[in-house]
Amino acid sequence: MIIGSSECTLGIAALAESGAYSFLMTAGHCSPTFGVPDAYWMRQPLSGVQLMGYEFYDYSWTCAGGRCDNADIGLYTNDFVDYHASIGEIPLELGLVWRMTARVAGPNALGALNIDQQFPRLSVTGIQSHGIMSQVVDKVGRSSGWTFGNTYKTCALAQFNANYKLNCQDFASYTSNYGDSGGPVFVHYPNIAPSPGGNGITVLGINSAKHLENNTVKGGSFTNTNQIRSEIGLFRFW
Repeated sequence: MIIGSSECTLGIAALAESGAYSFLMTAGHCSPTFGVPDAYWMRQPLSGVQLMGYEFYDYSWTCAGGRCDNADIGLYTNDFVDYHASIGEIPLELGLVWRMTARVAGPNALGALNIDQQFPRLSVTGIQSHGIMSQVVDKVGRSSGWTFGNTYKTCALAQFNANYKLNCQDFASYTSNYGDSGGPVFVHYPNIAPSPGGNGITVLGINSAKHLENNTVKGGSFTNTNQIRSEIGLFRFW
């Protein structure tokens, strides 16, 4: 998807716990102004139309000369459709993530960007609140596809740039490249329903950025569902 001049990953459709409204959840930094609901419309570049929705939630506060946030999260209105070249325009459905043809280990590998035609979707069966050390977690993104790795840091400060800090973020050794921001992070359960094809996933959060230490790529950082809930309240995918 494109928001302003940024390219990010179409996140995941969710529903407020009250059921009062649905929304698209993606990375907050994808819009032009970090931490501000700047009402930019998102669009799918392949569709040639702007049918996705606009940002209505993105929040941060001033701290130590910059901006601070608990969650790199932006919410967009639900007047959108998804698009795929071989399928056309389709309504976005709650609790579904596109499933790629191959799942590969990060942090530098590139996964397939083709949708599995036999089992095209992963279905959310649960929500995990935060990362667990050494747990294998997965991410789907528009640039590097479906990649996975081990959680190696939890609830740590992420210095997103010189003027923007993210509190209590989790880190895992999946691949995260430019354009993967906003993609769903989850735990994949290949032997748990719904089946066939190992389609069950538990949502863990939203991918935020590539993580480097001493100029070496280690993986990606993500905002976990606890941090998201601390800002927007309870939500669900079914």
